[in-house]
Amino acid sequence: MGKLLTWNIDIFKAMHLYEGKIAQAVLWIPFLVFAVGVIFASKYMSEYLVAWTARKKIKQSVAGALILATVTSLPETTIALTMGASGFPQQSFANTIGGNSYYLFLFALISLIFIRRQSFIRVNKWNRILLMIGLSFSCILFLTFIPQHFTVESLNALRFLAYTIPGINISWVLLLFAVSYILTIFFFLRQNKKEPVTYDKNLVAQYDEEDETTEKELKNHLTMKQLLVFFIVAIVVLVSFSFCLSLIMGVVPHAYHIPETSAGGLLLSFVTNMPETISTFTLLKMGKNNIAFGGLVGSILYNNVINFFGDIAFQGDGVLNHIILHDQDYLQYFMLTLMQFVLVVLTRLTIQRQVVRRRKVYIFLNLVIILIFISIWTVNLTVIAAITPLP
Repeated sequence: MGKLLTWNIDIFKAMHLYEGKIAQAVLWIPFLVFAVGVIFASKYMSEYLVAWTARKKIKQSVAGALILATVTSLPETTIALTMGASGFPQQSFANTIGGNSYYLFLFALISLIFIRRQSFIRVNKWNRILLMIGLSFSCILFLTFIPQHFTVESLNALRFLAYTIPGINISWVLLLFAVSYILTIFFFLRQNKKEPVTYDKNLVAQYDEEDETTEKELKNHLTMKQLLVFFIVAIVVLVSFSFCLSLIMGVVPHAYHIPETSAGGLLLSFVTNMPETISTFTLLKMGKNNIAFGGLVGSILYNNVINFFGDIAFQGDGVLNHIILHDQDYLQYFMLTLMQFVLVVLTRLTIQRQVVRRRKVYIFLNLVIILIFISIWTVNLTVIAAITPLP
Protein backbone atom coordinates (compact mmCIF):
# COMPACT_ATOMS: atom_id res chain seq x y z
CA MET A 1 0.00 0.00 0.00
CA GLY A 2 1.03 3.60 -0.25
CA LYS A 3 1.87 5.99 2.52
CA LEU A 4 -0.32 5.80 5.55
CA LEU A 5 0.88 9.09 6.94
CA THR A 6 3.65 11.42 5.82
CA TRP A 7 5.05 11.74 9.32
CA ASN A 8 5.10 7.97 9.63
CA ILE A 9 7.45 7.66 6.65
CA ASP A 10 9.63 10.52 7.91
CA ILE A 11 10.03 8.90 11.34
CA PHE A 12 11.14 5.57 9.91
CA LYS A 13 13.53 7.33 7.54
CA ALA A 14 15.06 9.28 10.43
CA MET A 15 15.64 6.01 12.30
CA HIS A 16 17.15 4.44 9.14
CA LEU A 17 14.42 1.80 9.19
CA TYR A 18 12.84 2.71 5.87
CA GLU A 19 14.82 0.33 3.65
CA GLY A 20 17.83 -1.96 3.67
CA LYS A 21 18.88 -5.03 5.66
CA ILE A 22 18.82 -3.24 9.03
CA ALA A 23 15.21 -2.26 8.47
CA GLN A 24 14.35 -5.81 7.41
CA ALA A 25 15.76 -7.18 10.67
CA VAL A 26 14.63 -4.54 13.15
CA LEU A 27 11.08 -3.84 11.92
CA TRP A 28 9.85 -7.24 13.06
CA ILE A 29 10.75 -6.61 16.72
CA PRO A 30 8.12 -3.89 17.34
CA PHE A 31 5.81 -5.76 14.99
CA LEU A 32 5.87 -8.86 17.21
CA VAL A 33 5.43 -6.76 20.36
CA PHE A 34 2.36 -4.99 19.00
CA ALA A 35 1.01 -8.22 17.46
CA VAL A 36 1.10 -9.97 20.85
CA GLY A 37 -0.64 -6.94 22.36
CA VAL A 38 -3.38 -7.13 19.72
CA ILE A 39 -3.91 -10.84 20.39
CA PHE A 40 -4.36 -10.40 24.14
CA ALA A 41 -6.40 -7.19 23.77
CA SER A 42 -8.75 -8.93 21.29
CA LYS A 43 -9.17 -11.87 23.64
CA TYR A 44 -10.03 -9.79 26.70
CA MET A 45 -12.15 -7.35 24.70
CA SER A 46 -14.26 -10.27 23.43
CA GLU A 47 -14.70 -11.68 26.94
CA TYR A 48 -15.71 -8.31 28.40
CA LEU A 49 -18.07 -7.75 25.46
CA VAL A 50 -19.86 -11.04 26.14
CA ALA A 51 -20.23 -10.26 29.85
CA TRP A 52 -21.31 -6.64 29.39
CA THR A 53 -23.89 -7.29 26.66
CA ALA A 54 -25.34 -10.31 28.49
CA ARG A 55 -25.77 -8.38 31.73
CA LYS A 56 -27.25 -5.40 29.83
CA LYS A 57 -29.67 -7.75 28.01
CA ILE A 58 -28.38 -6.69 24.59
CA LYS A 59 -29.11 -9.07 21.73
CA GLN A 60 -26.08 -10.98 20.50
CA SER A 61 -26.69 -9.98 16.88
CA VAL A 62 -26.58 -6.32 17.97
CA ALA A 63 -23.49 -6.97 20.10
CA GLY A 64 -21.69 -8.50 17.12
CA ALA A 65 -22.94 -6.41 14.22
CA LEU A 66 -22.81 -3.04 15.96
CA ILE A 67 -20.38 -3.07 18.88
CA LEU A 68 -17.84 -5.74 17.86
CA ALA A 69 -17.77 -4.75 14.17
CA THR A 70 -17.31 -1.06 14.99
CA VAL A 71 -14.54 -1.68 17.52
CA THR A 72 -12.53 -4.10 15.38
CA SER A 73 -12.88 -1.85 12.32
CA LEU A 74 -11.55 1.31 13.98
CA PRO A 75 -8.01 0.79 12.55
CA GLU A 76 -9.48 0.63 9.02
CA THR A 77 -11.50 3.79 9.75
CA THR A 78 -8.35 5.68 10.76
CA ILE A 79 -6.51 4.43 7.67
CA ALA A 80 -9.42 5.47 5.40
CA LEU A 81 -9.42 9.01 6.78
CA THR A 82 -5.65 9.41 6.52
CA MET A 83 -5.50 7.81 3.06
CA GLY A 84 -8.32 10.03 1.81
CA ALA A 85 -6.77 13.19 3.25
CA SER A 86 -3.40 12.22 1.73
CA GLY A 87 -4.93 11.81 -1.74
CA PHE A 88 -4.84 7.98 -1.89
CA PRO A 89 -8.49 6.92 -1.25
CA GLN A 90 -8.19 4.01 -3.68
CA GLN A 91 -5.71 2.29 -1.37
CA SER A 92 -8.12 2.35 1.54
CA PHE A 93 -10.84 1.10 -0.81
CA ALA A 94 -8.69 -1.88 -1.80
CA ASN A 95 -7.91 -2.55 1.86
CA THR A 96 -11.57 -2.61 2.91
CA ILE A 97 -12.86 -4.62 -0.06
CA GLY A 98 -9.98 -7.06 0.26
CA GLY A 99 -10.73 -7.21 3.98
CA ASN A 100 -14.34 -8.16 3.27
CA SER A 101 -13.20 -11.09 1.13
CA TYR A 102 -10.86 -12.09 3.94
CA TYR A 103 -13.76 -12.11 6.43
CA LEU A 104 -15.70 -14.47 4.14
CA PHE A 105 -12.61 -16.66 3.74
CA LEU A 106 -12.22 -16.67 7.53
CA PHE A 107 -15.89 -17.57 7.96
CA ALA A 108 -15.52 -20.55 5.60
CA LEU A 109 -12.30 -21.69 7.26
CA ILE A 110 -13.80 -21.48 10.75
CA SER A 111 -16.95 -23.27 9.58
CA LEU A 112 -14.81 -26.27 8.64
CA ILE A 113 -12.60 -26.09 11.73
CA PHE A 114 -15.64 -26.03 14.04
CA ILE A 115 -17.81 -28.28 11.87
CA ARG A 116 -18.41 -30.77 14.70
CA ARG A 117 -19.77 -27.98 16.87
CA GLN A 118 -21.99 -26.86 13.99
CA SER A 119 -21.13 -23.30 15.00
CA PHE A 120 -23.00 -21.45 12.28
CA ILE A 121 -26.01 -23.72 11.89
CA ARG A 122 -28.08 -21.61 14.29
CA VAL A 123 -27.36 -18.18 12.80
CA ASN A 124 -30.31 -16.04 13.86
CA LYS A 125 -32.62 -14.10 11.57
CA TRP A 126 -31.04 -10.71 12.30
CA ASN A 127 -27.61 -11.86 11.17
CA ARG A 128 -29.22 -13.33 8.06
CA ILE A 129 -30.77 -9.94 7.32
CA LEU A 130 -27.36 -8.31 7.73
CA LEU A 131 -25.81 -10.75 5.28
CA MET A 132 -28.51 -9.97 2.70
CA ILE A 133 -27.79 -6.24 3.06
CA GLY A 134 -24.09 -7.03 2.62
CA LEU A 135 -24.98 -9.00 -0.51
CA SER A 136 -26.82 -6.00 -1.96
CA PHE A 137 -23.84 -3.71 -1.20
CA SER A 138 -21.38 -6.10 -2.86
CA CYS A 139 -23.65 -6.50 -5.90
CA ILE A 140 -23.86 -2.73 -6.41
CA LEU A 141 -20.07 -2.34 -6.15
CA PHE A 142 -19.53 -5.20 -8.59
CA LEU A 143 -21.88 -3.59 -11.13
CA THR A 144 -20.15 -0.23 -10.61
CA PHE A 145 -16.74 -1.63 -11.53
CA ILE A 146 -17.71 -3.74 -14.56
CA PRO A 147 -15.29 -2.54 -17.29
CA GLN A 148 -17.08 -0.84 -20.17
CA HIS A 149 -15.41 -3.05 -22.79
CA PHE A 150 -16.83 -6.12 -20.99
CA THR A 151 -20.42 -4.95 -21.31
CA VAL A 152 -22.94 -4.59 -24.10
CA GLU A 153 -24.02 -1.08 -24.96
CA SER A 154 -27.17 -1.25 -22.84
CA LEU A 155 -25.09 -1.98 -19.72
CA ASN A 156 -23.00 1.15 -20.13
CA ALA A 157 -25.83 2.88 -18.29
CA LEU A 158 -24.25 1.35 -15.18
CA ARG A 159 -21.75 4.23 -15.30
CA PHE A 160 -24.27 6.26 -13.30
CA LEU A 161 -23.34 4.14 -10.26
CA ALA A 162 -19.95 5.87 -10.16
CA TYR A 163 -21.35 9.39 -10.42
CA THR A 164 -20.32 12.04 -7.91
CA ILE A 165 -22.80 14.31 -6.14
CA PRO A 166 -22.02 17.86 -7.34
CA GLY A 167 -21.05 20.40 -4.72
CA ILE A 168 -20.04 17.91 -2.02
CA ASN A 169 -17.92 15.68 -4.32
CA ILE A 170 -19.00 12.38 -2.76
CA SER A 171 -19.93 9.19 -4.59
CA TRP A 172 -23.69 8.83 -4.26
CA VAL A 173 -23.43 5.04 -3.92
CA LEU A 174 -21.16 5.35 -0.87
CA LEU A 175 -23.57 7.90 0.62
CA LEU A 176 -26.37 5.40 0.02
CA PHE A 177 -24.37 2.73 1.85
CA ALA A 178 -23.82 5.04 4.84
CA VAL A 179 -27.49 6.01 5.08
CA SER A 180 -28.59 2.38 4.72
CA TYR A 181 -26.17 1.32 7.45
CA ILE A 182 -27.43 3.99 9.86
CA LEU A 183 -31.06 3.04 9.21
CA THR A 184 -30.21 -0.63 9.75
CA ILE A 185 -28.56 0.13 13.09
CA PHE A 186 -31.57 2.19 14.25
CA PHE A 187 -33.88 -0.65 13.23
CA PHE A 188 -31.79 -3.21 15.13
CA LEU A 189 -31.66 -1.07 18.26
CA ARG A 190 -35.42 -0.56 18.12
CA GLN A 191 -36.03 -4.29 17.75
CA ASN A 192 -33.61 -4.97 20.61
CA LYS A 193 -35.88 -2.93 22.91
CA LYS A 194 -39.06 -4.58 21.65
CA GLU A 195 -37.95 -8.23 21.77
CA PRO A 196 -36.67 -9.69 25.05
CA VAL A 197 -33.39 -11.60 25.09
CA THR A 198 -34.19 -15.31 25.51
CA TYR A 199 -32.32 -18.58 25.55
CA ASP A 200 -35.29 -20.81 24.68
CA LYS A 201 -34.15 -24.11 23.19
CA ASN A 202 -37.57 -24.46 21.53
CA LEU A 203 -36.57 -21.67 19.15
CA VAL A 204 -33.79 -23.71 17.55
CA ALA A 205 -35.96 -24.58 14.58
CA GLN A 206 -36.64 -20.88 13.99
CA TYR A 207 -32.99 -19.89 14.27
CA ASP A 208 -33.87 -17.05 16.66
CA GLU A 209 -32.30 -18.23 19.90
CA GLU A 210 -29.44 -16.64 21.81
CA ASP A 211 -26.32 -18.58 22.76
CA GLU A 212 -26.27 -19.33 26.49
CA THR A 213 -23.92 -17.41 28.79
CA THR A 214 -22.44 -19.18 31.81
CA GLU A 215 -21.95 -17.67 35.27
CA LYS A 216 -18.20 -17.54 34.70
CA GLU A 217 -18.64 -15.63 31.44
CA LEU A 218 -20.90 -13.07 33.13
CA LYS A 219 -17.99 -11.99 35.38
CA ASN A 220 -20.30 -11.24 38.28
CA HIS A 221 -17.31 -10.49 40.52
CA LEU A 222 -17.06 -7.18 38.64
CA THR A 223 -19.53 -4.33 38.91
CA MET A 224 -21.03 -2.98 35.69
CA LYS A 225 -18.87 0.12 36.02
CA GLN A 226 -15.69 -1.95 36.44
CA LEU A 227 -16.69 -4.17 33.54
CA LEU A 228 -17.23 -1.16 31.29
CA VAL A 229 -13.86 0.36 32.30
CA PHE A 230 -11.99 -2.88 31.52
CA PHE A 231 -13.88 -3.17 28.23
CA ILE A 232 -12.92 0.37 27.19
CA VAL A 233 -9.27 -0.16 28.21
CA ALA A 234 -9.13 -3.33 26.09
CA ILE A 235 -10.60 -1.39 23.15
CA VAL A 236 -8.06 1.44 23.49
CA VAL A 237 -5.14 -1.02 23.62
CA LEU A 238 -6.55 -3.01 20.70
CA VAL A 239 -7.08 0.01 18.44
CA SER A 240 -3.77 1.68 19.37
CA PHE A 241 -1.68 -1.44 18.84
CA SER A 242 -3.52 -2.30 15.61
CA PHE A 243 -2.83 1.15 14.22
CA CYS A 244 0.85 0.87 15.19
CA LEU A 245 1.00 -2.44 13.33
CA SER A 246 -0.51 -0.71 10.29
CA LEU A 247 2.15 2.01 10.43
CA ILE A 248 4.92 -0.59 10.56
CA MET A 249 3.37 -2.61 7.76
CA GLY A 250 3.18 0.54 5.64
CA VAL A 251 7.00 0.60 5.61
CA VAL A 252 7.60 -3.14 5.07
CA PRO A 253 7.05 -2.98 1.26
CA HIS A 254 9.82 -0.37 1.02
CA ALA A 255 12.18 -2.32 3.27
CA TYR A 256 11.75 -5.50 1.22
CA HIS A 257 11.20 -3.83 -2.18
CA ILE A 258 7.84 -5.49 -2.77
CA PRO A 259 4.95 -3.88 -4.68
CA GLU A 260 2.72 -1.68 -2.55
CA THR A 261 -0.41 -2.35 -4.59
CA SER A 262 -0.40 -6.15 -4.21
CA ALA A 263 1.91 -7.91 -1.78
CA GLY A 264 2.13 -4.85 0.43
CA GLY A 265 -1.63 -4.49 0.29
CA LEU A 266 -2.12 -8.12 1.28
CA LEU A 267 0.18 -7.67 4.28
CA LEU A 268 -1.60 -4.50 5.39
CA SER A 269 -4.99 -6.13 4.95
CA PHE A 270 -3.89 -9.10 7.08
CA VAL A 271 -2.61 -6.82 9.84
CA THR A 272 -5.72 -4.62 9.97
CA ASN A 273 -7.87 -7.76 10.12
CA MET A 274 -6.06 -9.26 13.11
CA PRO A 275 -8.63 -7.93 15.63
CA GLU A 276 -11.49 -9.61 13.73
CA THR A 277 -9.55 -12.85 13.42
CA ILE A 278 -8.59 -13.15 17.09
CA SER A 279 -11.97 -12.01 18.43
CA THR A 280 -13.83 -14.44 16.15
CA PHE A 281 -11.81 -17.44 17.33
CA THR A 282 -12.17 -16.32 20.96
CA LEU A 283 -15.95 -15.96 20.69
CA LEU A 284 -16.39 -19.30 18.94
CA LYS A 285 -14.31 -21.01 21.59
CA MET A 286 -16.72 -19.50 24.13
CA GLY A 287 -19.67 -20.76 22.07
CA LYS A 288 -20.90 -17.27 21.15
CA ASN A 289 -21.69 -18.10 17.53
CA ASN A 290 -24.13 -15.27 16.85
CA ILE A 291 -21.80 -12.58 18.19
CA ALA A 292 -18.93 -14.01 16.12
CA PHE A 293 -21.00 -14.19 12.94
CA GLY A 294 -22.54 -10.77 13.58
CA GLY A 295 -19.06 -9.32 14.02
CA LEU A 296 -17.90 -10.63 10.64
CA VAL A 297 -21.04 -9.61 8.73
CA GLY A 298 -21.22 -6.29 10.56
CA SER A 299 -17.60 -5.60 9.58
CA ILE A 300 -18.48 -6.23 5.93
CA LEU A 301 -21.24 -3.61 6.11
CA TYR A 302 -19.16 -1.16 8.12
CA ASN A 303 -16.24 -1.44 5.68
CA ASN A 304 -18.46 0.03 2.99
CA VAL A 305 -19.26 2.93 5.33
CA ILE A 306 -15.51 3.33 5.94
CA ASN A 307 -15.11 4.03 2.23
CA PHE A 308 -17.67 6.82 2.64
CA PHE A 309 -15.49 8.36 5.38
CA GLY A 310 -12.49 8.14 3.06
CA ASP A 311 -14.54 9.88 0.37
CA ILE A 312 -15.33 12.73 2.76
CA ALA A 313 -11.64 13.18 3.61
CA PHE A 314 -10.64 13.07 -0.08
CA GLN A 315 -10.45 16.54 -1.63
CA GLY A 316 -10.88 15.41 -5.23
CA ASP A 317 -13.73 13.82 -7.16
CA GLY A 318 -15.82 11.00 -5.68
CA VAL A 319 -13.74 7.93 -4.80
CA LEU A 320 -15.51 5.52 -7.17
CA ASN A 321 -15.27 7.86 -10.15
CA HIS A 322 -11.65 8.67 -9.22
CA ILE A 323 -10.66 4.98 -9.26
CA ILE A 324 -12.48 4.14 -12.49
CA LEU A 325 -11.15 7.13 -14.45
CA HIS A 326 -7.67 7.70 -13.02
CA ASP A 327 -6.28 4.54 -11.39
CA GLN A 328 -4.06 2.39 -13.60
CA ASP A 329 -4.85 -0.67 -11.44
CA TYR A 330 -8.56 -0.31 -12.12
CA LEU A 331 -8.96 -3.95 -13.20
CA GLN A 332 -7.53 -5.12 -9.87
CA TYR A 333 -10.32 -3.26 -8.09
CA PHE A 334 -12.83 -4.89 -10.43
CA MET A 335 -11.45 -8.32 -9.48
CA LEU A 336 -11.69 -7.43 -5.78
CA THR A 337 -15.36 -6.42 -6.09
CA LEU A 338 -16.09 -9.53 -8.20
CA MET A 339 -14.44 -11.80 -5.62
CA GLN A 340 -16.35 -10.12 -2.81
CA PHE A 341 -19.69 -10.56 -4.59
CA VAL A 342 -19.08 -14.24 -5.42
CA LEU A 343 -17.93 -15.05 -1.89
CA VAL A 344 -20.95 -13.33 -0.30
CA VAL A 345 -23.30 -15.34 -2.55
CA LEU A 346 -21.56 -18.60 -1.62
CA THR A 347 -21.55 -17.68 2.08
CA ARG A 348 -25.28 -17.00 1.91
CA LEU A 349 -25.74 -20.51 0.53
CA THR A 350 -23.69 -22.12 3.31
CA ILE A 351 -26.11 -20.96 6.03
CA GLN A 352 -29.19 -22.28 4.23
CA ARG A 353 -30.81 -25.03 6.26
CA GLN A 354 -30.98 -27.38 3.28
CA VAL A 355 -27.23 -27.00 2.74
CA VAL A 356 -26.31 -27.28 6.41
CA ARG A 357 -28.15 -30.59 6.69
CA ARG A 358 -26.12 -32.02 3.78
CA ARG A 359 -22.60 -32.13 5.19
CA LYS A 360 -20.88 -32.95 1.88
CA VAL A 361 -22.47 -29.97 0.14
CA TYR A 362 -21.71 -27.77 3.15
CA ILE A 363 -18.03 -28.78 3.14
CA PHE A 364 -17.80 -28.40 -0.65
CA LEU A 365 -19.15 -24.83 -0.68
CA ASN A 366 -16.83 -23.73 2.11
CA LEU A 367 -13.87 -25.31 0.33
CA VAL A 368 -14.83 -23.43 -2.85
CA ILE A 369 -14.81 -20.14 -0.92
CA ILE A 370 -11.37 -20.90 0.51
CA LEU A 371 -9.94 -21.96 -2.86
CA ILE A 372 -11.32 -18.90 -4.67
CA PHE A 373 -9.77 -16.55 -2.13
CA ILE A 374 -6.38 -18.28 -2.16
CA SER A 375 -6.33 -18.72 -5.96
CA ILE A 376 -7.12 -15.09 -6.80
CA TRP A 377 -4.50 -13.75 -4.40
CA THR A 378 -1.93 -16.29 -5.62
CA VAL A 379 -2.51 -15.34 -9.26
CA ASN A 380 -2.43 -11.65 -8.39
CA LEU A 381 0.87 -11.90 -6.52
CA THR A 382 2.41 -14.13 -9.19
CA VAL A 383 1.55 -11.72 -12.00
CA ILE A 384 2.81 -8.71 -10.06
CA ALA A 385 6.04 -10.49 -9.16
CA ALA A 386 6.59 -11.38 -12.82
CA ILE A 387 6.19 -7.82 -14.10
CA THR A 388 7.97 -6.05 -11.22
CA PRO A 389 11.69 -5.43 -11.85
CA LEU A 390 14.14 -6.54 -9.18
CA PRO A 391 15.74 -3.74 -7.09
